[in-house]
Amino acid sequence: GQQKGKGARKGKDGGREDEKGEWESKIRAQRRELRERRESGEIDRSQYRALYDQASGGEFDSIADLNRYIDETYGEQ
Repeated sequence: GQQKGKGARKGKDGGREDEKGEWESKIRAQRRELRERRESGEIDRSQYRALYDQASGGEFDSIADLNRYIDETYGEQ
């Protein structure tokens, strides 16, 4: 193997992927998921905007977390 475990790494965590890069990939994925759900009619425009703002504020850790929140909050309609 490539010996890429925690013990083999030198330097700071941010040296492998900086925080901004991590944030960008995470928020882009969440925004893409929100757009898809809005276009499919699962959420309406006002729900989309509220969720978009929450995602921008760092409310969701991942797409799975975002989907779980949407299903709990808007799933019973």
